[in-house]
Amino acid sequence: MALANDPLPACILEPILAPARETESAYAVCGSVDTQASDQTLNIKIANVANGSVLWSKAYPLAGADPDTIAAELSAKVPLPDDD
Repeated sequence: MALANDPLPACILEPILAPARETESAYAVCGSVDTQASDQTLNIKIANVANGSVLWSKAYPLAGADPDTIAAELSAKVPLPDDD
């Protein structure tokens, strides 16, 4: 797992898929905060690195968000290697 060196304007998968392919990762996780809306949201996507398809995505309102709950849900959605 790695973090992008430069901030991305949105949860756009293409900039993270190339480095994920270089490290032979199976999945990539992209997250961004939408500051344009009146209610800020955290947008998260999990993608299959091989074909770029989105396996799961969800938007969480930042107001009152529980980071532990979000982390647990995200962790549960990342496929295990045996699921391939």
